[in-house]
Amino acid sequence: MRAGVQSVKGLNRCKMRTFGERPTAFQLEENGEFHYIGSEVGNYMRMFRGSLYKRYPSLWRRLVSVEERKRISTIGLGPHSLATNITLLKASEVDEIFEGRDDKYK
Repeated sequence: MRAGVQSVKGLNRCKMRTFGERPTAFQLEENGEFHYIGSEVGNYMRMFRGSLYKRYPSLWRRLVSVEERKRISTIGLGPHSLATNITLLKASEVDEIFEGRDDKYK
């Protein structure tokens, strides 16, 4: 299999093209829910400028607060602490999309 192309297990209909390393899920609170940063997921899936949210309109998402932005910065998840609008996505939903079970989010 070529680098950058990931086969979807159990499904023969398509392969998901990806770019770079898979994003890292993280918790904002101890024992809290895991999240991904929306722009990282979009870049990984090669969906830029909001096309991730157009393709998956039912995907849960929300903007981070000022305090959450500070926590993301201390975790060291990259330059996202400088962005004005950081969108969080539920890791459980994004993982389903990565595994090819994305129909319920379309």
